[in-house]
Amino acid sequence: MELRTSFVNIAMGLLKCKFHNRKFSQFRGSDTVTTWLITGGCGFIGTALIRRLRKERPQDHIRVLDNLLVGTRDDLAQVCDFEEAYPSSDFSSYSLQPTSPPSSLCSSTAYCLQPTAYSSESPHSTPVQLMIGDITDPAICHQAAKDIDVIVHLAANTGVGPSVEDPVADMQANVMGIVHMLEAARQNSDVRFVFASSGAPVGEVEPPIHEELAPHPVSPYGASKLAGEGYCSAYYRTFGVKTVALRFGNVYGPGSTHKSSVVAKFIRQAIQGETCEIYGDGTQTRDFIYIDDLTEAILKAALFSDNVHSPSGSELPPTDSFQHPSSPNSLLQPPHSSPSSPSAYCLQPTAYSSESPHSSPSSCSELPTAYSLQPTSSSPWGEVFQIATSREHTVNEIAEKLKKELASQGMDMRIFHGQPRLGDVKRNYSDTEKARSKLGWQATVDVESGIKKTVEWFMQLNKKESKHEHQIQNHQH
Repeated sequence: MELRTSFVNIAMGLLKCKFHNRKFSQFRGSDTVTTWLITGGCGFIGTALIRRLRKERPQDHIRVLDNLLVGTRDDLAQVCDFEEAYPSSDFSSYSLQPTSPPSSLCSSTAYCLQPTAYSSESPHSTPVQLMIGDITDPAICHQAAKDIDVIVHLAANTGVGPSVEDPVADMQANVMGIVHMLEAARQNSDVRFVFASSGAPVGEVEPPIHEELAPHPVSPYGASKLAGEGYCSAYYRTFGVKTVALRFGNVYGPGSTHKSSVVAKFIRQAIQGETCEIYGDGTQTRDFIYIDDLTEAILKAALFSDNVHSPSGSELPPTDSFQHPSSPNSLLQPPHSSPSSPSAYCLQPTAYSSESPHSSPSSCSELPTAYSLQPTSSSPWGEVFQIATSREHTVNEIAEKLKKELASQGMDMRIFHGQPRLGDVKRNYSDTEKARSKLGWQATVDVESGIKKTVEWFMQLNKKESKHEHQIQNHQH
């Protein structure tokens, strides 16, 4: 990363940007201050989440870690004012505090805030902090996560295609990247960690997909996301890091400028007069979720209240008692007590136990060899949730809906069918009952409304870009 050679001092008013280490129990409410780290925060989902946080929780502090390979500074500037972080000579400067201009001895191992042309907020506001760096660098991950309350890990090598072309690079970004971030999370007290997974880990199964299905990933991308889910489970159960893995459906909506999935790609191609290619016969199905529904799920998970009640106030069943309607009866029994350890686990008998069916440990301190760990609370920590609409749509169906909406905007959409893509599953949609019952979340935007809003946003963007290009041409003449 190329370093800048000249810097300016930051006004003392920006000292309000300082991040403090707080217990999460102190700021569950909407009027309390939470510090967020959003990896990949310049991307589609990250900027949508930041826009929502700035609107609904303006008192919160937000830090973004992004390598700018997909999302850009301009994308971030569309939703917030921000200050960029640059290397500092002080390795211990983890908090990204305002400093004097760094000397020529600046190294790439620590960061300090420096103002940029992208900040236009008043000196009394709290701009977003942007760190330019990669999740494959453990030192940068460690610094970015310092004094953070909630980490939303969105940064990843995304998509089946790139993972098939270079599975090693996919593994390095998606597996080593999440391990680095989880390790960085361990330095904080009571941190929450929301991981962006997908339906790809499950692989080719008869839908609907739910959390109790055995995973059999088809693509390297699915395998890397499955590894991420496994590490989230392990870091909660071993180290007490409060992780949640959210398996996102096919997300779409306003702001998806760089996204390469069906909805955004087809709209861009139609506007540019290009022909839209559907891989295979187009009968493959996906579960398409609107961006506002998805960011709501992230907030539900990140701000989950640690008690025995659901967000709506109704009491939830214990985690180990949750069963999908289509799954067999569980052999796991409810716990006898709730230990005070971060993992809140109790040893419960399994089918492999040689004990009498009427016997049970008198307390969680007993350690018979034939017992397995079972969660004792209704919290979502260490668990996986399907985040989608529970509705199945073929790619052909989505293409027709897009064609109709684009036609209403005066745009013609041409379609042809190409070869099937390696690693694609044939059918994919989710059962989101677990997210509804445990997180109090469910999707509310239907695909017709979502497509209409998305097409309108892209058309407005196209008009702005065309007007800007026209102004440049006039200026040159």
